[in-house]
Amino acid sequence: MTASADFPLKNAHDFILDGIQDGFLARFDTRESGISSLLFSTFLGGEGADQARDLAVRNDDGSLFVVGQTRSADLLLSAEVQDAFYWRYSGGWDAFLLQLSADGGTAAFGTYLGGIGHDCEVPGDFRECRVALDAQGKVLWRG
Repeated sequence: MTASADFPLKNAHDFILDGIQDGFLARFDTRESGISSLLFSTFLGGEGADQARDLAVRNDDGSLFVVGQTRSADLLLSAEVQDAFYWRYSGGWDAFLLQLSADGGTAAFGTYLGGIGHDCEVPGDFRECRVALDAQGKVLWRG
C-alpha cells in the first residue's frame, strides 16, 4: 500500500490516490534497466483505505487477479466492472477482488465480498486474503 500522491505511475488503471492509502500493482521487466524496466504501475483504491494482499496471474491471457481489503465505497465504480458479484461496500474492512488486463490498464471484473465486520484481514491479525487459480483458470479466493 502507499500513501504517496507522487507514486510513479505508468499505463495505470487508476491514476489518483483517492483516500489516505491505496493499494498498488506494478509490473517490471527485469531484463531492462532504469525507468524502462517499469511496464506499468497503478493505484488500486477508492476514497477510503485500501490494501492489496495477494496476486495471481492467469497463464492463457496474463490477466492479473488482485485481492485485498478496502474501506472504500467507490472502489468498483469503473464502467468495466458493472457485473460485480456483490456491488456494495458493507462496512468494516470488506474483501475485494479485481481482475486487471495483463498490461494493468483495464479492469475486467471486480467485486466486494463481505458483511458489516472485517472480512479479509483484521490489521494486526494473521488472517489474510489469498487468491489462486485452478487448472481451468477459475479463481479460488480465501480469507
